[in-house]
Amino acid sequence: MEKWLLPSIAIFGACTHVPPKPTSLSIADCQYLSKESQDVVDVTACAEVDAKDQITFHSAFLQQLTRSPSHGPHCVQVKRGSSWTPYYVLANGQNRPTLSLDNGCDDFAEGLARTPVAGRIGFMNESLTIVVEPKYEWAFPFDQGKARVCNQISWVQDGESKSMASGSCGSINKTGELNSPLQAIKK
Repeated sequence: MEKWLLPSIAIFGACTHVPPKPTSLSIADCQYLSKESQDVVDVTACAEVDAKDQITFHSAFLQQLTRSPSHGPHCVQVKRGSSWTPYYVLANGQNRPTLSLDNGCDDFAEGLARTPVAGRIGFMNESLTIVVEPKYEWAFPFDQGKARVCNQISWVQDGESKSMASGSCGSINKTGELNSPLQAIKK
């Protein structure tokens, strides 16, 4: 389904259709790491966020982003309010949120990266297609064809970081099938 961000008119035969405007539209700023210079590039008003929380990157930003060659998605930090959220972005503007890793995007491990959807974590490939449905509260990156996944987690804050105090964890393969069932763990 197409998203209309600005007033447009599409003509279908003799009929004119004016798509409805979103009820709310906000402008977002971005940062990305230049693959050529390795400098952080700040871009003001790089994208729009609609009422359904969908991000559409401006074409000028996508052209700027894709000037440097890349084999796969680009990591872009998007400022929403006062916080930054990491996204992977393709040259065509397709994007998907990912987890933050050392102020950047979660790495693709064995071709898959974690993606949060509605408070759950799944895995996407480098085409940004979800290949493991987001149904876990936490997931670790893939290693040797397996990823540890957990639900019913209790976290403990430890300074700037947090650690898992208890939960039910198991492992999945790259298609999302359980290799080992979720079992209770406790530290």
